[in-house]
Amino acid sequence: MRQPLLTIMRFWLLWAVALSVGCGAGNVATGPSSELQRALALRDDGRLPEAEEALAPLAEGGDLLAILALADTLMLRGRHSEAVTLLRPVAEKHPTDPEVAGALARAFDGAGRDDDALSMYAKRMRLVPSDAASAVRMSEILLGRREFVMAGEVVSNTLRFHPDHAQLHVQMARSLLGRGRVPQALESAHRATQLAPQSPDAWLELAQVLTVAGENDLAEVAFGKCLAIDPQHPEALRDLGLLLVEKGESKKALEVLRRAIQVTPDSVQAWNALAAARHRERDYEGATAALEQAERLKPGVPQIHKNLAEVALDDGRPGRALAEAARLRDLLRANGVEGERIEEAEALMVRAIVVQALADELCRKTRDGDAVQREVDRQLAHYSLTATVERVTELGSSSLSLVQAAAARCNTRAKVGP
Repeated sequence: MRQPLLTIMRFWLLWAVALSVGCGAGNVATGPSSELQRALALRDDGRLPEAEEALAPLAEGGDLLAILALADTLMLRGRHSEAVTLLRPVAEKHPTDPEVAGALARAFDGAGRDDDALSMYAKRMRLVPSDAASAVRMSEILLGRREFVMAGEVVSNTLRFHPDHAQLHVQMARSLLGRGRVPQALESAHRATQLAPQSPDAWLELAQVLTVAGENDLAEVAFGKCLAIDPQHPEALRDLGLLLVEKGESKKALEVLRRAIQVTPDSVQAWNALAAARHRERDYEGATAALEQAERLKPGVPQIHKNLAEVALDDGRPGRALAEAARLRDLLRANGVEGERIEEAEALMVRAIVVQALADELCRKTRDGDAVQREVDRQLAHYSLTATVERVTELGSSSLSLVQAAAARCNTRAKVGP
């Protein structure tokens, strides 16, 4: 986001030097302008501590360009909150200065203050409606908040000035896809790849839209083009892996997802995707290990516990499945979720209870149906669940393979529940 600011600074500096030459100056210029030049040169050479030291007294003296340059240097050093503190009074003093607005927007953004960043990006866009860089970043924040309509409006307004800006078309495709307008999203994504055929982001977006459209073969081709440009693109590796899982090509998916993990070992999404591929290959131990790693990286994600419950059921461990499904329900409730997702979690819990009770009965070889029903009722009551006899019977019939897998662990399973 530095380019507009640096362009203005460099233009100003060139103008100052040209003016001194035009006036017949025989010596190197001295004074504040030369000090600013020296500080900017230090910054552009990557000597950030020295640049900060040189800029600080100039900024304290009220030199606006020095203040902006110091803020930029602080942000380059990852100190966005300090840049916010520096720039806020300047923004109050210069409310219509577009460079101040842009710098403060970036400072808020880097400090993780999305609401303030959005407000300041909006101000910057009012002052400079053609600022494509600010429009892209503003739309990214809005898309992350699932404000698809507003993101689309920001992009649409800026496309009037830059109809051939590939990244704006990428952002438009994301906005349209978020609103369920898949054909229009495809059009924007195709346009982005036409304008920037060497942009991995453009091909990634096209691949993602094609995936939603059900065009899996074409999506795989688009993912391939993205990875041909950037072989280490983490999102493309992850999403291609998931696509291959859906296509039933689990072994190929595993190869791709291992690459994704190598590139981004701290990616929860990549570990979750790897678990899905291992699950499909019936590598339940590997799937569980991948999900446990995802949970360590980001505790408290409901989907991870749902996946752990489903893997545990297939692995013949209904006790673990019940514990994970109960954790899933607790997390959903803690997040204020109601309705269908709670019902799905409870259905998973009931299935685990029925599978465990039937597997225990098979292990005992007593064929006592009443004992099974009593155990199921006891567990349902403990977890505040309800299920009719008909529902229990239906679950038992539809879960035969799960019961057999659990019964195969007769001497190794821990007892479920209280």
